[in-house]
Amino acid sequence: MGESSAESSAGVSAPIKLGSGEWNLKISSDLSLLDPTMNAIFDSFPTPLDENGRRELATVLAELITNAIKWGNKFAPDKSVEIVWSADGESFTCSIEDQGAGFNPDTLDDPLDENGLLKASGRGVLIVRAFCDQVTYNEKGNRVTILKNLR
Repeated sequence: MGESSAESSAGVSAPIKLGSGEWNLKISSDLSLLDPTMNAIFDSFPTPLDENGRRELATVLAELITNAIKWGNKFAPDKSVEIVWSADGESFTCSIEDQGAGFNPDTLDDPLDENGLLKASGRGVLIVRAFCDQVTYNEKGNRVTILKNLR
């Protein structure tokens, strides 16, 4: 892999290949790192995604990484977000973990009920669940793992 935009951006370490298509990347809690982080992830794919698959996955990753920085780490510059992923052409698996207190996704307000429809935010988990084949959270609620079938 040549130099990616993530390698040249402060606050984003170069992805570390863990073996067998698995990668690890740690970023600081800065939303300006979202694009270089997503570029590093997509650059690691063995085959390019079709336009629809890339758009859906970009939406999911942007939502989850933003949530980790904003809600989990509360933009704290001393906290980081760790992203571990693998892509094999058939599926994409990714875990995103922040250093925050965590939350219980089952206690979120329903964004589709009458009161939720008028809120400016609160639809991210719904969107992630719609675009992924599997979404799980650890017990603490500070790590989410997704699975998306690519074919």
